[in-house]
Amino acid sequence: MKAEPNAEVDKTVTIDKLLADIYQFIEELEQQVKNNTYPLKQQVTQVGNIASSRDRIVSD
Repeated sequence: MKAEPNAEVDKTVTIDKLLADIYQFIEELEQQVKNNTYPLKQQVTQVGNIASSRDRIVSD
């Protein structure tokens, strides 16, 4: 399907709509974090382990 070059496209997005989407996204992220289902949890834990290992080496 090819778009016509002169086709009218509604590009107006209200600030309220953007804010509503952002707030919903934040709420979903908070829920994922509370449920420990946030997809980056494992990576964040690995980074934390690396940082604490580095700190132990530096302090020795």
